Amino acid sequence: MKPPPGESPLPAAPDCPSDYQLEAYLFAGRPEEHAFAVHAPGCPRCQARLEGALAAEAVFVQQVLPATLDRVAERVEQPAQWLDRLRTRLRGAPWLAAAAAALVLIVSGALLWSWWPGGEIAPPEVALKGALGVEVIAKRGTRVFQVEDGQRLLAGDRLRFSPRAARPGQVMVVNIDAAGRVHLFYPPRGDQSAAWHPAVGALPDSVVLDDSQGEERLVVLFGPAPFGLEEIRRAVRMALDRGTSVGQLSRLPLDLDQVSLRIVKEVGVP
Repeated sequence: MKPPPGESPLPAAPDCPSDYQLEAYLFAGRPEEHAFAVHAPGCPRCQARLEGALAAEAVFVQQVLPATLDRVAERVEQPAQWLDRLRTRLRGAPWLAAAAAALVLIVSGALLWSWWPGGEIAPPEVALKGALGVEVIAKRGTRVFQVEDGQRLLAGDRLRFSPRAARPGQVMVVNIDAAGRVHLFYPPRGDQSAAWHPAVGALPDSVVLDDSQGEERLVVLFGPAPFGLEEIRRAVRMALDRGTSVGQLSRLPLDLDQVSLRIVKEVGVP
């Protein structure tokens, strides 16, 4: 039932939990009550899918991470704190191994592993036909769910972004708040886009939403060459100056592939 070495992981059968549900299951720490956990014991295919995902994480943690962690740490501003934080997260949530692999790839600029292929295209509501797609997963307490266009979110929700594209390029994730201010979500520092490859699943780390309220936008931008945050801010100002509201701003006037999700941010009790 396992795929031959070097081939894609087994896809989900029509009656199996989707790849998104498998990712959500790992993201949540493999809770016993999750739909994937309930289904997998009676399904050899899904058992093999889970074994493949866990084996991929083990390869990274045991082989890639020890060989590259020091070099990655040298390139961040506070290596000691960063290493401690990374190790803590890896112990507490297995899916972060894949996210850490993405950080190694982006910082070092080397394709260190190829065990996780591009995966399925994101659902139609968060994909542009033939170009770019993105899967956004939110975690609120113990609840994990997919973010869709028009989603209501709370301050403190934690978001994780997984771009889907057929080719390598440069990626940036921004948030446009209700006042039209542009906040950089990814990369976590600087003002330039970051290198990305289809072998990477989720972007490194996750983002915790602040307590601002109202209609906002999550925008993932993708291009063949580096681009800057100021370019994005100018495009947002141009669109808003023309009378477009943040909620209506489904596409920025830029020659970049992009996916935009409208969210409504609230302050409340999970």
